[in-house]
Amino acid sequence: MNTLKNDQVTALTPSITNVVNNIYTLTTKDRFSDIRTILGRSCAASQYSKLTEQQKAIVLFGARIRPSTHINIPLEAMTFEERNQIRLSIIALRNLGKSFGESLLSRDEFNVKPTRKSHA
Repeated sequence: MNTLKNDQVTALTPSITNVVNNIYTLTTKDRFSDIRTILGRSCAASQYSKLTEQQKAIVLFGARIRPSTHINIPLEAMTFEERNQIRLSIIALRNLGKSFGESLLSRDEFNVKPTRKSHA
């Protein structure tokens, strides 16, 4: 039950409305971004830490960084240049995956031995 009088309600309404609007205008992505900022970790660092050692080694190899020295180093602890090389490696791997497409990755595609006709 509301015990406030009408004049008190109208005096409080603008500030309450602004607070409510600010809370609800943030998207889930914005909220996670804010939490990551507070924790000092980016989305990329979070995803990188979830990779297996084999996946990290592939990314590091593509970045021309020795996996034996960097496999256990978190992304946020690396230098800017190392992080940029890793970013470029991930982009290259993504593009490589796109070039094969889903249909080319079926087992049947790899079991067929191509034959060539000789033009003698």
